[in-house]
Parts: sequence; structure tokens; C-alpha cells
Amino acid sequence: MKPDSSHLEESLARLANARVVVCGDFALDVHWDLADDDGELSIETGLPVRKVRSERIAPGGAGNVAQNARALGAAVFAVGIAGEDFWGDVLLETLALAEIDTCGFDRIDGWHTPVFVKPMRDAEEQPRFDFGAFNTIDESNANALFARLALAVQDADAFVLNQQIQRGLLVDTNAVRANSFAASVACPSIVDARDHGAAFPGTTRKLNLEEGRRLLHRSDASAAEIAAELHDRDGMPVFVTAGRDGMWFVDPNTAGHVAAPGIDGPIDPCGAGDTVVAMLAAALGVGISSRDASKLAMLAAAVVVRKIGTTGTASPDEILAEARR
Repeated sequence: MKPDSSHLEESLARLANARVVVCGDFALDVHWDLADDDGELSIETGLPVRKVRSERIAPGGAGNVAQNARALGAAVFAVGIAGEDFWGDVLLETLALAEIDTCGFDRIDGWHTPVFVKPMRDAEEQPRFDFGAFNTIDESNANALFARLALAVQDADAFVLNQQIQRGLLVDTNAVRANSFAASVACPSIVDARDHGAAFPGTTRKLNLEEGRRLLHRSDASAAEIAAELHDRDGMPVFVTAGRDGMWFVDPNTAGHVAAPGIDGPIDPCGAGDTVVAMLAAALGVGISSRDASKLAMLAAAVVVRKIGTTGTASPDEILAEARR
């Protein structure tokens, strides 16, 4: 894929004018780089000691969507919840370091800030530890969340709903409420829902091939079929990613396929979906077409999957370099 350089530079420059609101399951990705096993056993338990050589912390879930949008140059406003815990402090600090506005956040006592702790050995992820998998939000805090969201989207160019955690913010009645809200706003709204995609027919959808198959209960459906069927059913734009096979898109005016850049060597797809939805939101928000937004998203994803062992971001300069490969 070799897009016209001047057109690509112009499109990327436009992203700096985007105001993107991200709402959903803000989390932390914590990578522990494990040292080689030296045979030491715990004196107290007799069990092997696993020593951590270094620790890396970055926003995950909706936080990764937000930092990806910010890396593109967009102004980003986060609406979510953090706990009154240590990890809540760290989450808000990491978002602030990424220059993401967190005025739409609330701290709730009893809410466990979601954290995905990923032990890494020789750049390979080991079984992880998840915090915040059993949170519930009461009606009062949900009402406050949607009030903050309504304020945030007043001047937004695009609005992202991210459902990352099965029992997170956007489940049950809150998912239905979020869908109705997204369908009513003036700016493009796009949803990336890992588990509850059926609850969001009123939004632009970004989903991967497996999510689409689960949503339609069709294990053999192609990405093109998923995009067409969801668009015909809901009347909203649909973007379906299929890894190395690229992306299919359908909107009321166009439909098509964008190839993924060819990549030799190892890749790490973790977080690439967040990069895609961030690019789609920013691009659609400033009036870039679905086809061109898809091309930009595929280039941004290619940048990120080359970054092994981390949920990375793609800057405009990195995307331009990827296009020139």
C-alpha cells in the first residue's frame, strides 16, 4: 500500500484538529519482565521465587484508545471511573503524562481500578493477573458518569465507547443507555465492544473478524459478509479488521477493502485494535472518508504491531515512515 505522500501528509495534519472523547473501561497494562529462574526457593513456602527485573506501566483498554488518539495529535477527553486505590492514582498519572484531559473522571470508593498484570519471559507473555474483574456500578454513579459524558461531547468531533471488561462500565442497562446516548450525539460515535456488541446498534462499529462472527452467530462468516450484514441490519457504518488480511468497511455511500501493509518478522497484535479505533475516530471526526480513514488505520496498526511486548502508539511521523517502506 503506497498512498500518495502529499495526500497522506495532509490527512495526518488534519488529525491535530480533532477533539475526541473516549468513554469506557480505562485500565492499566503492567508488564513485569521476569529474570531467568536461578533456583531460589522461598524460605517460608518452599516455592520457586519469580524475580522481576523491570516493570513497565501504560494505559490499557479505553486508556490505550485515548493515548493512541493523543499520539495522532488529537485533543483527547477521558470519561471514566477509577478506584480510590493505589492503581487509581497510577492510572490518572499515566493519562496525565500522555496529555489526556481527565476532568471527566470520578474516583469511587470500593471500585477496583482495572489492571492487567502481564509477566513477560523472553518477550513472551505468561498467564496474567487481572484486577477489577468484579466491579459493579450503582445507579447514582452511573447517572453521574453520563452527566459528565454529556458535558464532554458538547464540543467533540468524535466519540468512542470502549467495552473491554466483561463486567465493566458498559454492560446491561448502562450499555443500552450508552448506545442511545451515542445515537443522539451530533458527532460520529464509534464503539469497540469486546463482549457486548449486540447492545450497540446505534453506533458506528469497529470490530475484528472473531467478534463479528460471535455477534452474528456465524462461525464461517467472512469480514466482508459481516460488514455488509451489520450495515444492512443497523444502517450504520461498519469497519471489520481481519489481521494480515486488512479491513473491510461499509457506510451509506461506499464499501470496500483496504489491504494491510506486508510485515516480515515477528509481530505483536496486542493493542492494535485500540490503535485502529482511535485512528478511525479521529479521522472520521475531521471529515476524512471511510476509505481513507481505513487506510490510515491499517498503516497505524502496522506501526504498532512491530512494537513487541508493549501496547504502543503510532505517531504521524511513524505512520508516514510505514507508508514509505
